[in-house]
Amino acid sequence: MRAIEERGWRGAQAFEDGMSQEQLHEYTNIDPWFLAQLGELHQTEAWLTGQQLGGLSADDLVQVKRRGFSDPQIAKAVGARAAAARLPAAPLVARRREAALRLAGQQRAASEKRTASTSAAGMARI
Repeated sequence: MRAIEERGWRGAQAFEDGMSQEQLHEYTNIDPWFLAQLGELHQTEAWLTGQQLGGLSADDLVQVKRRGFSDPQIAKAVGARAAAARLPAAPLVARRREAALRLAGQQRAASEKRTASTSAAGMARI
């Protein structure tokens, strides 16, 4: 393991041990922005660890995925079987597709609303 990779793992362990971002910055001189990102990942993983796969909503999965977690990482964190983490994590993939479809529908509805609003404003000027 290279030194830079090891610093990340040690930083995660420091958060696990209760060290604050400020303390870790003073001790390591790691950029505060990077420590904030690492802290957010740690908090997300800690939250995920207390969840069950069936209890995660599609929105939860979208948020966790936006924070950079892969399907196997999510499956492992929620205690899904190791086989589920090695496979394409079918339940996670299905929930991710569901969330993507819902998000696409919301974006389409918002776009249609903007178009209708613009059209109505244009008609009002006539």
